[in-house]
Amino acid sequence: MAINVAVFVPEGIVISSDCLSEIRNNDDGFFQTNANRTFSIWDKFIISFINADYPNGLPYGYYINKFKEQYSPQDISTQELSELITRFFTEQYKLDEIDYYLAGFDKTDNSFVPCLYLKEKKVFQSINQDANQKEVYNYHAIGRTYWINKMLLKTVFFLENNKENIPFDAVDIDFSKYSINDAIRFSTELISLSATMDSLAQIKQSVSANIITAVITSVGGCKLI
Repeated sequence: MAINVAVFVPEGIVISSDCLSEIRNNDDGFFQTNANRTFSIWDKFIISFINADYPNGLPYGYYINKFKEQYSPQDISTQELSELITRFFTEQYKLDEIDYYLAGFDKTDNSFVPCLYLKEKKVFQSINQDANQKEVYNYHAIGRTYWINKMLLKTVFFLENNKENIPFDAVDIDFSKYSINDAIRFSTELISLSATMDSLAQIKQSVSANIITAVITSVGGCKLI
């Protein structure tokens, strides 16, 4: 349930998430369609939580506010911030399984380097660099990516009458030609499409049409849309 889409282009990084979360009461549960999972930290970093839940029964916004109350803006790297966030959740709230995207621009001697990380199941990895630590421009999605995968990734249709496999190639998009506005459109439209297709296919709602988007650039800092 729920979906996060990160897009990295030459101008910066965009992360969008839908706002669906399921609350379990004493009945069959309730779908909250306005649960925010994407936030700005100190106007310098984006954090987008992957799990569509309420840790210890509280929304993610509660923890972000507590984090900002406790820690003033610091001149640290994106990876160092992740380590600080991990200690915050584990030591103060006994939450060991908090997964998220984390994006920022790390300052070097001559420039700012875009950094996009995914922390999932205690594994922390860079997803906007190749094996040679060179920047790449692409997208990454996690969660309820069923419709996105069908539309963008390579797939095969099995024609039962003729026992024939009909291949469908993956969509080839050159993200190095995307503007930051294209990246915003890409991430939000894919989430919106996923929500619409759930409805049209008459399956259980797994993505909300309400979307939060965060944008970060080397010169403009971080802003929420």
